[in-house]
Amino acid sequence: MSESLSATVEETTGPQFSITDYPSTVSGTPSETKTISVTVANNGDTDGDCTVRIKDHNGNVVASDTKTITAGGSETYSLSITLPSETGTYTWTIEAYNVTNDTVDDTKSFTVEVSEAPTPTAKKREFPWWIIPLLLGLGYIAFSGYKGEEYEE
Repeated sequence: MSESLSATVEETTGPQFSITDYPSTVSGTPSETKTISVTVANNGDTDGDCTVRIKDHNGNVVASDTKTITAGGSETYSLSITLPSETGTYTWTIEAYNVTNDTVDDTKSFTVEVSEAPTPTAKKREFPWWIIPLLLGLGYIAFSGYKGEEYEE
């Protein structure tokens, strides 16, 4: 007589984060503050804490925020960054850091374009041509009663 026993083992992986929406380019003037939105999804099977970190072209963390994301859910982060003080094009990084597992689950790059603000140019004024017919019309009205006779007292 033979008996069989079966069991189902479910392996939990914990939270697993991926960056699903982010800006590909951020443009502005030197030292300008910009707010960017980053959306992160939790593709894992448990809730977890995710820290979104923005790193500049030198690898320095310039903004971060931590949120708890439910399993199968997503969260949008709003982060303020200050653009570099020098004009140029830079590559910055967004990281989805898994606080629960102590790992960086996803990384994305985006371009930071810094340029000087355009200097306003003086607008050239055009001659108001409409004034000529107006003046001619007023002149006609003013002198239409004049008959060439002199005024006597």
